[in-house]
Amino acid sequence: MKETIIKLAQDGNESTLLELLVGTRFYYDAIKEAAKFNHTLLVNKLFKQLNFDPYNVVSMSIGQLALLNNALEGYTSGLHFDHVKQMVSLGGNIFYGLNALVSEDLLTKENALKLIDCAKDEVQKTALCDRIEQTFDIPCHQGTEPAEIRDTSVRVNH
Repeated sequence: MKETIIKLAQDGNESTLLELLVGTRFYYDAIKEAAKFNHTLLVNKLFKQLNFDPYNVVSMSIGQLALLNNALEGYTSGLHFDHVKQMVSLGGNIFYGLNALVSEDLLTKENALKLIDCAKDEVQKTALCDRIEQTFDIPCHQGTEPAEIRDTSVRVNH
């Protein structure tokens, strides 16, 4: 059943998917796959079927945040960075995007910089860039290589 649901989500087959999903535990998979294939209306209908409207919520439960992060992962896996930025602005964790790039073998300097541009603020941009540089040795601080950043921070701290 899971494979059928994933295929329907990839194809954007709304009516069959929405009907088949009722009462299952495969919403997360369907949201991630629909997002990966840029079926934004389907992602929103899946949210709605779960009585979740991420655009009009004051605070989210852990389950709702997981739904949002699954959409963020899917959009990142499909390299739909405009939607990634939107999911981050709604409260999604940008590091789920980094994990998606790594797991899909899509982490390049270009994609890393696009993901960094999706960060909600400078603090998040710096944290994400630092993680990418330290873990994957991809320079992403503008105008400097990772070693130069570390050398500068050491001098400042003295």
